[in-house]
Parts: sequence; C-alpha cells; structure tokens
Amino acid sequence: MAKRKKSEGNGVATKRRLRQKPLPTMEPIYHTELDVKANEYYETLRERQGLQAQEEEMKAELTGLLKKHSLHVYESADGIIVTLAEEEKIKVKKKKQPKDDDGDLLGQSDEFDA
Repeated sequence: MAKRKKSEGNGVATKRRLRQKPLPTMEPIYHTELDVKANEYYETLRERQGLQAQEEEMKAELTGLLKKHSLHVYESADGIIVTLAEEEKIKVKKKKQPKDDDGDLLGQSDEFDA
C-alpha cells in the first residue's frame, strides 16, 4: 500500500507516487561502454577522495612551515612557488621557464652527444 504524506501548505494528506517496476517480460537495457566508463569514473572519484585527505594534511604542514619561518611567498630550488594568502589558503604553482626564439627551453637543446 502506498504511503501518504502531508502536503506542505494545507495539511491534507496526499498519495505518494511510486515508481513502476519493470515489466516481467522486459529486461533492463545495459550499454557495455557506459558501464565501463561509469566504473572508471567511480574508481577515479574514490581515488581522488582518498587523496584529498592526504592533500589537506600536507597543506596544513606546509602552511605551518611557512608560518614558522615567517614567510608569505617561497620559491623552491625546483621553481615551485608557494604563496600563503591571508585566509590560510596556499597557492602552489610551477615557475615558468624562459624559452628561446625556437620555442625550446633555455639551457636545453634537441641535440644529444653520443
């Protein structure tokens, strides 16, 4: 039997609409390619959620180190720039490397000595 719920405004009970179950002679339609992509997305989502906790912990450690050394901006030897904003947020980005006229990174060439 269907459950009844009160409507919000007038206090009168209304019948709740139930979803129709599939007919016994019909099978649900499945698409293999959709199933594969849905599973891949779900696994990636779960992996990202697991990494988010680790990221928050590392962010707190980095923020603490910046405060310990009284720094608001720090550039690592690798060219990674860390900026501490006033609302306890940090920004981390890789420093852009200068390029020559050919579009190659300075200090690097396409030629190798054997």
